[in-house]
Amino acid sequence: MTLPYFQVDTRNEHLVTLAGKHGSLWNEFNQKLDISWIYHDHGMEGVVLQVQEIGVALNQKVVSDDSFLPMYQEIKNLQACVDQLRTLLESARNKEKVTRAMIQRCYDTMVHKLRGIPKGDGLRQDDTRHGAYYHRCCGYKEVDAGLDTFVDFFNSLTIEKQHPLVSAAQLHYRFMGLMPYGRFSGRVARWLTNLFLMRHGYPALVLHTAERARYYESLAFDDESELIFLFTDAMNATVESALQYVHHGLEERRKKREAYKVARRKREESAKRKRETPKAQKSASAPRKLKAVADTPTGKKARSASKRRSS
Repeated sequence: MTLPYFQVDTRNEHLVTLAGKHGSLWNEFNQKLDISWIYHDHGMEGVVLQVQEIGVALNQKVVSDDSFLPMYQEIKNLQACVDQLRTLLESARNKEKVTRAMIQRCYDTMVHKLRGIPKGDGLRQDDTRHGAYYHRCCGYKEVDAGLDTFVDFFNSLTIEKQHPLVSAAQLHYRFMGLMPYGRFSGRVARWLTNLFLMRHGYPALVLHTAERARYYESLAFDDESELIFLFTDAMNATVESALQYVHHGLEERRKKREAYKVARRKREESAKRKRETPKAQKSASAPRKLKAVADTPTGKKARSASKRRSS
């Protein structure tokens, strides 16, 4: 743990401990974090989404306007990439080396069923600018060899040499220097960044839409130094949000337990009072049963009375 990253590492260690003890709350937070990832990642590409649009796309609801179908498909594809990442991290293949095939699968998932995507591997075939990115990147003829170099660099990174946030910023900066794909290079770069960070015990790093201009400016610098600061701030925000969510969930659970105990105690006290009520009080409170009185005598009295009348 190095001094510049002492706060984020200390808080993250606390988060890891809480996540191990309260897995259900941690899973709930990750579900919400995935929605945040989808929302802000689109914002980084200049697309403003509504939360309900993400819900419609992910819940397979019927879309009344066909013009929204491409956007909904894009949302589904990004969610599929996030699911692939989490599945990879939970499987025995978690520590396997990154390969070009793995990167290609990520890209193929992102462009699945989208319109206007050229056939093939999607690598750039010209030096035309794509999207709002304006940083320097290599020529398209250097992309193929550059990807091989990037894969070797990714697999050579270790946390013993430098902090994971520094390494994450370096690999992100290098990948964006390649801009290998005609579309979604930034999205693939952010996926690879989270693959590296989550392998080393950090939550998913989500760059908020409000930091879009800062993100582009960081890529335009001569090195990854500004990107390191941006990633550190973003990770701090994610860790703090996670801690607040877990602590709030634990407090809500505590309140529910206390309310349940109070209700149970009241039920027990009520049942005890009923058991301890005196029988006399019960009989006094119950309505009295009156004996029926016959108007005419019966039995021996009736026979003697009949004899007296006959004599």
